[in-house]
Amino acid sequence: MPRGLRAASCGLVGGDSALTLTIAPTADLTSAVNTAITTLDAAGGGVIQLEAGAYTIPYDTPIYINTNNITIQGVGPTTVITCNMSNNQWAFEIIGDTVTALPCSNTTANQTQITLTTHEGAGTRMAGVPIMIAGLDSNGVRHLEANSAAADGNGTTGVITLATPLKYTLTSVTMRSYGLGQNVHLKNFKIVHDEAVTSHSFGMLYTYRCSIENIVGDGGGYTNGSMNFSTIGGNLYPQMLDCTAYDYNCIEDYGGSFSCAGGYFSDDNYGGEFLRNNFDRCGNETLTLAQMWSIGATQENCTWAYNTLSNSLAINQYLMDFGATCSLVNCHIDHNTLVESSNMAINCRNNGTYVDTSFSYNDIDTVLGSTFFPGIQMVTPFYNDGLEFIGNTIDSVSSEAMSLYALSNATISDNVITNCTNGIYPYNCNGVTVSGNTLNGLAVGVYLYMSDNIIVSGNFCNSCTGFGIKSDGGCNGVVITGNECKTGNYGMHFGGADDDVTIGPLNVCTGNSTKNLNIGNSNSNFDIDNNDFRTGTVTLGSGTNIVFGAGNLVD
Repeated sequence: MPRGLRAASCGLVGGDSALTLTIAPTADLTSAVNTAITTLDAAGGGVIQLEAGAYTIPYDTPIYINTNNITIQGVGPTTVITCNMSNNQWAFEIIGDTVTALPCSNTTANQTQITLTTHEGAGTRMAGVPIMIAGLDSNGVRHLEANSAAADGNGTTGVITLATPLKYTLTSVTMRSYGLGQNVHLKNFKIVHDEAVTSHSFGMLYTYRCSIENIVGDGGGYTNGSMNFSTIGGNLYPQMLDCTAYDYNCIEDYGGSFSCAGGYFSDDNYGGEFLRNNFDRCGNETLTLAQMWSIGATQENCTWAYNTLSNSLAINQYLMDFGATCSLVNCHIDHNTLVESSNMAINCRNNGTYVDTSFSYNDIDTVLGSTFFPGIQMVTPFYNDGLEFIGNTIDSVSSEAMSLYALSNATISDNVITNCTNGIYPYNCNGVTVSGNTLNGLAVGVYLYMSDNIIVSGNFCNSCTGFGIKSDGGCNGVVITGNECKTGNYGMHFGGADDDVTIGPLNVCTGNSTKNLNIGNSNSNFDIDNNDFRTGTVTLGSGTNIVFGAGNLVD
């Protein structure tokens, strides 16, 4: 056995083998790991155990893992690996065997076969190999499906028989398989960058059930390099768990002065879990815009939860940025703590796709930018349906806590918003429910603009310095019921061109200094009844068919 490797029979992680190889501290970890992988490959996999002490990955000699059933683990942060890469290399790169997705014929739901356009490609897909299928549904939404080959593919016909029927009917279909890059795990050590050029820590690309776990990353705080902690893309069931990263600085411009210095989710991921990570001071001190975490491509059945992202470096930096090409389907961005951002804490760019996805129970505190930087922003998606914004706590944002453009069939409920300029701003939305939110002491609690078929119910918009609930720009089909808008400036205000509005029952708009209810002159078809408008003024304007019922309480 090569010098520096010690075999043991007690290994239990990594594959069918029980073999564990221990590597003592060394100035050439790359060579030692490569030797160990060769030995473990022959045994069907196993564990590479690193001891406490100092290890070095020599300059520009990254560790590539293009095999299956390997775990590289230390004993915790006392296992310290120092590295320095260049040319956009990762210190550790786990990579599978199908970087390029292969085109297929269109599919239909419940189908049990796919056909590759280039038939001979099917012949290399063996029984049991995991498969990711991607394509567009009838709404233009890009979906991912996880499957596997039920039998060896047919290189003559291009047919691959699937283990389970397809869920979706899709066009523009592609397939990726995962014969290599299965069940590789990196965990329990600290990685330190001793210089920044274009030096990254971890790449997990086109893999199956691989993970980065309980790793501490020290970027060194260099201002002359392009760095990120992790790049994760093209994977089935990837995991990044319990990692800590700090002082990663990225000066590389990815277009439009954008850079990512923390977690970069660069390509399609299905079934990913990115949980309990802590990223601090990862960003860029000079570029106009940067991201601590950047999410692009299609992410389906993925969860980002219980993470803490804090202390952005850039002039205008997003903590979580969902790109213009991002498609989130059945994803959860929940229970995260997002603190000290110089731009939006959560930014969903123009033309993204969001379906059955939750942005909920997040704690957002202190967005330091200008009045144009909300806590959560979603700008004119290409397509969206079934979004939830529930139970978030948002404090100290200089603009809207939530600025939400062009949403359909969305729920915004039970959020608590304090010390922000404005609360919830649905703009050009349709079929949205805003309910049960606490929005006290803001300039505007709920601000509806150019939105239709909106329900505003059970919100607390008290002591607002401008308006508890404001509607403007021509909203139609609005129902406002059971809200409290007390002791502010205006309780409820309808500026103009609103139509088919129901106010009541059970709104309490009392004690506001200017008006409890103000309806502008150009509104029409208002039904107002069974509300409390005492201790203040009501102005109904001169619009068309403004009905103020006898069940209202007034002075």
